Amino acid sequence: MIEGIHELLRDRRERSLRAPDGMQQSLDGHHRILDAMCRHDEEAAREAMHGHLLDVQRLSLQSVERLG
Repeated sequence: MIEGIHELLRDRRERSLRAPDGMQQSLDGHHRILDAMCRHDEEAAREAMHGHLLDVQRLSLQSVERLG
């Protein structure tokens, strides 16, 4: 079951990275997360991670819409 979930997530990550500006948005999101962690700012890290996940979701949905 975990392997199946992992495969679905991998496919979604790859699709979101292929979206226009997807790679840059992903890198920006990771930088915000890392910056907050380096500052030991738990709340900022949580918010950055939440924002990043929302970006991934949005990019994934956009890639599915382009295919449909």
